[in-house]
Amino acid sequence: MTPRCAVLLLAAVALAGCGQGAEDREPVGPWSLDGEAVSGDQIESSAGPGHCQWQAAHFVGLSWPPGRTYDDPRRTRIFVKDPEGVLAYVAPYLRDGYDADAELPRDAVDSGYRNDGFALWHSPAAGDSRIYEVGADGTPESWPKATTTVACD
Repeated sequence: MTPRCAVLLLAAVALAGCGQGAEDREPVGPWSLDGEAVSGDQIESSAGPGHCQWQAAHFVGLSWPPGRTYDDPRRTRIFVKDPEGVLAYVAPYLRDGYDADAELPRDAVDSGYRNDGFALWHSPAAGDSRIYEVGADGTPESWPKATTTVACD
């Protein structure tokens, strides 16, 4: 298996069942960077899989640092929004790490990624521990990085 396929496989497991449930609230499908479409090797997002009852959760798979494409799965980060705690039995820290009322840190950097009115930001001080999704209304949310495997059967 090529490293690129391994990255896509990792994203497919984490994002299994994409597009079921949260499309109306979160970005899904292709992202753009500075106005140009980018491949899923850079960034992907998806609602949680319905067959596991994870539709209320949302996942963003991102090559790190943002804006780069890597063929190495160790360069991929998965960030999770789990406001209802549907992943609590697999990764309880994700609910505590999500902040719907976040403020962008002073050092926040606009990654340039856009998806249907959503913008993705990150903070050099926070490193790869979280991302900030800013909605069309300008309200930022803070999403924690998954530090354990989050997958369902």
